[in-house]
Amino acid sequence: MRTMTNALSIILIAAACFIVYRNSFDNQFVFDDNIQIKDNTILRKPGSYADIVTHSLTHFCEPKSEGQFYRPLQSLTLLADYNRGKLDPRGYHMTNTLLHLTVCLLLFYMLLSITKIPAVAGLAALLYTVHPIHTEAVTYISGRADSLSSIFLLLMLIFQERYWRAAGSSKPAFYVLMVFCFIAGLLSKELAIAFPLLLLFHEYCLRDKQGFFRFKPKDLAFYVPLILTAIIWLVIKNNIIPTRVMIKYPAPLDARLIMACMSIANYTLLSFVPMNLHMEYRYPPDISIMSANYSGPVMFTAIFAGLVYLAWRKARRDRNNRIVFFGLGWFMVALTPYLNIFFQLNAPFAEHWVYIPEMGLLLSAVYAAYHFTRSSGMRPAVLAICGIAAVIFSVLTIRQNTVWKDETTFNTYTIQHAPHSANAYNNLAIEYIYKKDYAKAAALFKKALDADPEYEPARNNLKKLENGGYLKK
Repeated sequence: MRTMTNALSIILIAAACFIVYRNSFDNQFVFDDNIQIKDNTILRKPGSYADIVTHSLTHFCEPKSEGQFYRPLQSLTLLADYNRGKLDPRGYHMTNTLLHLTVCLLLFYMLLSITKIPAVAGLAALLYTVHPIHTEAVTYISGRADSLSSIFLLLMLIFQERYWRAAGSSKPAFYVLMVFCFIAGLLSKELAIAFPLLLLFHEYCLRDKQGFFRFKPKDLAFYVPLILTAIIWLVIKNNIIPTRVMIKYPAPLDARLIMACMSIANYTLLSFVPMNLHMEYRYPPDISIMSANYSGPVMFTAIFAGLVYLAWRKARRDRNNRIVFFGLGWFMVALTPYLNIFFQLNAPFAEHWVYIPEMGLLLSAVYAAYHFTRSSGMRPAVLAICGIAAVIFSVLTIRQNTVWKDETTFNTYTIQHAPHSANAYNNLAIEYIYKKDYAKAAALFKKALDADPEYEPARNNLKKLENGGYLKK
């Protein structure tokens, strides 16, 4: 019976994935897709594998830009898509959907292994599959680094668990597979360097069925090869493209901590109420815990931290509470590298950064709702609510896919939700130049400069337009 239930869950997850993302297959290249695919000369160069591995993600793009990313595995998947379908976006969208589906099925397997309850694993994985916040990682072709790296993270967790249970010659084999997946994750996305922390947290919470795992020195030695692998990768990566702060004016630590509270609150809110999604988030400049903009998020983060602590206290002798704590802790551990506390990234907030953290949040929510209603007769209502949520999320995802239809649609939508985005105004102006509506383009370049007087691309493009540079094309 359980085998049949699991098979039905897999079929439902797969069907839901293709249903909600099918309308993305006709979308065009958008935003960085044009740089990484259309203007990427390495994709059209035979035998380019060595060049891909030894250069940054955008090294061979026109105009040439070293960028900040070293993601050879992402480039290799783009090369495979190009070799199969050239510049037909449908093949790239299909690959993104298949990558996301792989993540969702691996997540279902992992959650089933943790909870032993098919209904919980299936519902949590289904909600994750159809969640609209993931369109930035799935519908957006260039966002596939998140799904690629997530596949290898989930495989690492599966091999880690197999390693715990294995005996004899199979034990080292699972360890080697885990290290191989870690290397693949690092070659997919830079912040995979934090994956060993998630493995450590996984072991702490779930290796011992009776309580939290008590580490001995020999247990911590398990992580030494992973740390050495990360160091070797970092040296190689920095030799190809140095690691440096990705914004022009880094914020002081106290401001970063306050903004981190804003991010935690926003990621949690969007995980349960995914409305008004867009790509250009900006935080208010009055960064203070006394500010009306930040006092609420700071208070929310304090309450959330308190709930995590209470879950930890209750989890020491109860596995059900430990699973809830594991999900909440996973959310925080996986999210920490994206909070800009230790290293400032190229934005304060991005929807695709919650791709991995949300796995834990949904696990905690579904498991807590399912388990703690077992004696109240509310369990059927919980299952019904999760089903309704899955339907709502599916509708929102299908609608959000249309935002990524083409450059004009995407940038128009972005301006509506983020009128401060000089980048969106500039990119939309370029689209109007292609349409030979030069007056509209000039107006949009000026709006870009109104939004950010120091935005050089808009200034240069406006000057070129006024000098007749685009008219000569």
